[in-house]
Amino acid sequence: MSIEQLKELLQRQTNVIVTTGTGGPRIQDVDNDYQVNDRVLVANFRRPQLDPPFHWRALWEWHGYYSQNLGPFSRR
Repeated sequence: MSIEQLKELLQRQTNVIVTTGTGGPRIQDVDNDYQVNDRVLVANFRRPQLDPPFHWRALWEWHGYYSQNLGPFSRR
């Protein structure tokens, strides 16, 4: 995967994380794609021994995180 492709995929994942946390698409509608893309990102970041950009392997993990830590901010 080229750096450009990796940047595009990273931006797509960022958008999915933000929109599912702010009333966008339902997690169950986009989680499968998120998980597939996450595996690609993790593999490409680990090759040069970098930590993956996101800690959540599934959007439900993200949901749990923001519900516990960002709840009041995500409802404004």
